[in-house]
Amino acid sequence: MSVAKTELHSLIDSLSDYQADQLKKVVSLFVTEFLSVDRGNYDKNQADLESFLSAPENDEPLTADNLTAIAEAEEDYKGW
Repeated sequence: MSVAKTELHSLIDSLSDYQADQLKKVVSLFVTEFLSVDRGNYDKNQADLESFLSAPENDEPLTADNLTAIAEAEEDYKGW
């Protein structure tokens, strides 16, 4: 198994059930949108994926307003 896969397994194993469920949704969307086997969209999907993967990491600290908004969004989501 590759180092990347081993590290992914470790990360996933450390998630709570709720976090794992959320990650599953994100990964499913990622696979559906970016790794589509639809050859008509392959070039666009590859360009989008490359752009996504090469984007700089956002290293700005979260503000109190950011944290409040995140907490509110999580509560709204749990209510669905």
